[in-house]
Parts: sequence; structure tokens; C-alpha cells
Amino acid sequence: MSFNRPDYLEAVLQTLVRQVDSDLDQRPIALFQDGCVNPSSEQRRAREEDVIRCEKLFREYVPSGAVHSSPDNLGIALNFERAEKHVFEELDAEAAIFLEDDLILSPHYINSLDHLIAVALANDRIGHVAVYGDHRTALSEQSKSPEAYVLLEHNWGFGLTRRQWVKNKLYVDPYLNIIRNTDYTLRDNNAIRKLYASWGMGPPGNSQDVTKTLACCLTGAAKLNTQACLGKYIGAKGIHMNQQWYDRLGYANTELYPRPITVFEDLSDERYQQIFSAQMQWATGKPYS
Repeated sequence: MSFNRPDYLEAVLQTLVRQVDSDLDQRPIALFQDGCVNPSSEQRRAREEDVIRCEKLFREYVPSGAVHSSPDNLGIALNFERAEKHVFEELDAEAAIFLEDDLILSPHYINSLDHLIAVALANDRIGHVAVYGDHRTALSEQSKSPEAYVLLEHNWGFGLTRRQWVKNKLYVDPYLNIIRNTDYTLRDNNAIRKLYASWGMGPPGNSQDVTKTLACCLTGAAKLNTQACLGKYIGAKGIHMNQQWYDRLGYANTELYPRPITVFEDLSDERYQQIFSAQMQWATGKPYS
């Protein structure tokens, strides 16, 4: 997923092509490049030269990949929608990995995420999964139980099954209908909040990421991340982040776990309830049990 940050995209691509035990040459890999001018607001959201540079970089690093360029600026949500439809409808994939241009990967990221996706495919109580970990956890703590689950907060570098994508659509589609004919950066907060309230939800946000988390809550699916950090967020400049917040939150201090994770803790009923309860508390703003 790419937009207007070729410097970030190149950093991600450099780590993608260095993946170990991931057989990237055997996989369909595609770039979904958003466009410059939003047709609704008629505002320019990116420079033409940055978009062209992103496409050029992808072709350099992944020459066998496919580039899906949008002539218009779709915004994050609709760009994701077309990527999801491509993998789950056109390719008929059982699962897919979605990477954005601001998460650099350890050499073991894709291999480890493949193993966690296999766990998700076998358990319909699992929604989105990722292995970038909690950046606040020191490497010494990660190493004690790298296979342990933590709640997946942000949908970064994630895997998703088609099964969960289909379940989510019942809730995601009404959200997309609200934003479909508008500029994503100017989306109707009141309409989105009313939609969330109709579901009994009241999260601190209105993004497509938030909506998909609510969809997982409403379908009983826990979002899983790992104790170990196999990815590092670099997006200090973006729609939802700035340098001040990036520095304050300490993302630059992320310590990457040096080995793959191929076996994960058992998602017992108790652990599922612990993670899902935390997810629901965030989604509703109320204690959940």
C-alpha cells in the first residue's frame, strides 16, 4: 500500500526483498498506489513526482510484481478496499498479507507471519494478525516469551483471512458507503460516530483501521500480535502521525527480535477472553467481561 512517501517505501522494500525462508519469488506481490488529486474535494493530496517515484521503486525492487495505480486520490480506506477485493475476490486467496510504506521488517517477518496466519486459518476466533510486537518492550523482555500474544492495536504489516474479511464486510461496507464519495481526510465524523453508536461502540477514532477493529469485535474475533518485535514503525510523517508524537511515543527505540517465531502460545479460552476483553474495552470505552 503506497501513496506519497517514496523514501519510506524504499526503506520497506529493502527489508521486504531480504526476507528469509519466505519464497517471495513464488508469491503474487502487488503495489496499490494511490493517486494525487481527490475527485470530491478537488484538492491535491500528493505530488506527481512522488507517486511516479513510488511506482518506479517498486518495479526496481520487485520486478515480477504488479502495479495497480489509481488515477485519482482514493484515500487509505478505498485504496485498501480495492487491494482486499483483488486478493480475496480476483485471486480467491484464503489469506493475504498487507504491508504499508511505514513498517520496516526484520528478515524473519514474513516467515513468522505465515506461521501465525496458519494459526488464524485454523481458528475462527482470530481476526487480524501481525508480528511487529509492542515497541515499548525491551529485547530482554521479548526474549523471555517471544511467542506470547499481545493485543494487536494498529493494523500494520498484518495478515487477514478471507473468512474474517467476509465477516467484517457486514460492518465495514456501511462505513465505506459513508466515505465513498468524499475526501477521506474530510470524512463525516458525525455520520461515522452515529454508525458506531448503532453498533454499541464508541472508540477514540473514526479511521478505516478503527472500523475494521470494531468489525472484529462484533464478530467475536481477537486481533493478535506477538510479544516479540519483528517490525519497526518509521512513519513519523503521515496522515495519522507527526514527528512530535512519533518521538514522544518512542517508536524509534524499537528493538527488533533477531529470530523467527514459528510456534505460538496456545490461544486458550482464558487467553482469548483476556485479549478480546481488552479489545472490547477499547472499542466501547467501558469495562468488558
